[in-house]
Amino acid sequence: MKIVQTIPVYNRKSKRVTSLKLDDFEQIANENEEFFDVQSDFVIIKDRFFRMPHLVKPWTFWIENGKAQVEPTENTNYTKVLFAVEAPDKNEFDYKNEFRAMNPLSGYFQSFKTGFIELMKRIATEELTHFEVTFYTLVPYQTSLHYLLGKRGSNQTRLNFWFYGWINLKYRNDFMNYLKQYKFDYYINGSTRAFKGIISQELSRVIDVEYQVHHPNSGFWKRKDINLGIKKIVHLELAEIQWT
Repeated sequence: MKIVQTIPVYNRKSKRVTSLKLDDFEQIANENEEFFDVQSDFVIIKDRFFRMPHLVKPWTFWIENGKAQVEPTENTNYTKVLFAVEAPDKNEFDYKNEFRAMNPLSGYFQSFKTGFIELMKRIATEELTHFEVTFYTLVPYQTSLHYLLGKRGSNQTRLNFWFYGWINLKYRNDFMNYLKQYKFDYYINGSTRAFKGIISQELSRVIDVEYQVHHPNSGFWKRKDINLGIKKIVHLELAEIQWT
């Protein structure tokens, strides 16, 4: 039987937030980090880790005939697309500038644009050239602790920190309210495998069709022969489901 040891993580009010795998804890134990107060058998995480300027916000931009722009053209009709991922990529933070969040897609915007245009060619029933794209990061802080652990961080720690934001910080509620307030022509679930089902379940509460693809910063999107991994998910019973 495999035994996994974890170390509790508390906030400043002594409320348990989540946990770190022991291996991850040992990696940060000797670090002088501005976000963590590391004790012998527990960790205190400072509130500002979960606040601005360390949060990546949803970003809307426009694509016209293959060209991206930050403002829409007047009197132009756009196909509205929501593209959701579970958490920020490591490239979306400026490590040298107080770990400040940058725009979504920083570091891989061009490969995303190329893949996105190909994606819409494959799923649209007609030729489309003008898009309003909203890139929505569901939990907006760095759940992998990549800035601290690099590639050595465990998936379990990442999941633990993600679920804290999704449930306790109510980012799930924010997303559901957003879906009810704003309507899109296409809904794309671009999260990684561990999160696809969770996000799909929430989408099924308010929409009837979603498209699932590989994460846009994965190697699949960057191949010469691009592999988007497209799946069309039809939620047959579109009904209002109570959620809290």
